[in-house]
Amino acid sequence: MKARYRIHLSKKERETLLDWIKTGKRKAQHIQYCHILLNSDESEGRKPPRMTDVADRYQSTARTVERVKKAFCDEGMSLFEAKERKTRSDKKIDARAEAHLIALLCQSPPNDAPRWKLQMLADCLVELEIVESISKMSISKLLKKMNLSPSKKAQYVIPAESSAAFVYQMEKVLDVYERPYDADFPVVCMDESPKQIIDYKQITISDGSRLQDSEYVRLGVAELFVAFEPLAGHREMTIEDDHTTTTWVNFMAAQMDTQHQEAKKVTWVMDNFVTHKPENFYKVFPPAQAKAYVDRMDFVYTPKHGSWLNMAEIQFALVGRDALDKPFKSKKEVEGAVKIWEIAQNQLRKGANWQFTTEKARIKLKKLYPTI
Repeated sequence: MKARYRIHLSKKERETLLDWIKTGKRKAQHIQYCHILLNSDESEGRKPPRMTDVADRYQSTARTVERVKKAFCDEGMSLFEAKERKTRSDKKIDARAEAHLIALLCQSPPNDAPRWKLQMLADCLVELEIVESISKMSISKLLKKMNLSPSKKAQYVIPAESSAAFVYQMEKVLDVYERPYDADFPVVCMDESPKQIIDYKQITISDGSRLQDSEYVRLGVAELFVAFEPLAGHREMTIEDDHTTTTWVNFMAAQMDTQHQEAKKVTWVMDNFVTHKPENFYKVFPPAQAKAYVDRMDFVYTPKHGSWLNMAEIQFALVGRDALDKPFKSKKEVEGAVKIWEIAQNQLRKGANWQFTTEKARIKLKKLYPTI
């Protein structure tokens, strides 16, 4: 490391430093500083050794040597004076600041960001003049203390009260899951999920290295469609441009014409989305062709607030963790990552070990069943 700070000690300063080393009445850290400064002194034509040699001699690092020299150039002998202890960042947070932090989390993040980041929250508190300064680590500790997270939202996935409609549809799905495997009458779970295509800006710093900026550019959305056969351990994933009625019908028709071409009838489990209706086949195909498709399909819908009953959602969680846990710049990149994951999973015939049955539902979700 090239020296950027040169030390020129006066005669009195050298005597003082030498006296502190001789008497040993200073803190061990200050004694180390004295040795570093004396060995770095260039006054009276002295030629100091290299920083790395000084660091090795006094069990330090070249970075520490440079830091001590910089501090002495800035402060002089005041470097050794007792300094007022800095106020901890978390001491700056009072009830008012906590309230503002909670209020921020309830709002959408700035600049169309997908979610709040710790630095965003810290910057907003400073901009609102709630605190003079605060680090993202202090924000993290505060959120942990209040049991909050900028990336989590409170949601419920079952009705708050008893619901005959919910339990009826739930038991219908669970009964389907209890069927034994039959290649002529397979059970397939279908779902769709968006994946944002974003590109982060890159910046080049003075030493030539490139860093990723926190600002990103949104390049669109890729729609992931999945057809998952849990007992066979097979899944088909495609990347589409949208999730319109036509796209859904074409995806379903492709599955019936390829993977399930020999099946007599396929039971499809999916959520009750507006496009997921058998009558939509008549909007895309001629009547005879639409009827031929629909006659070979049986639709079972998960109840409202019951999408967790769709085993296809498990596939999205897995592919998100294994293959889509990073930004992608194009739909083609997303498609490539998904295809590699899909092939690997199908080779392993990874199915789903579903344990939740109607019998267990009547015990664990007893409150959802109407009282007679």
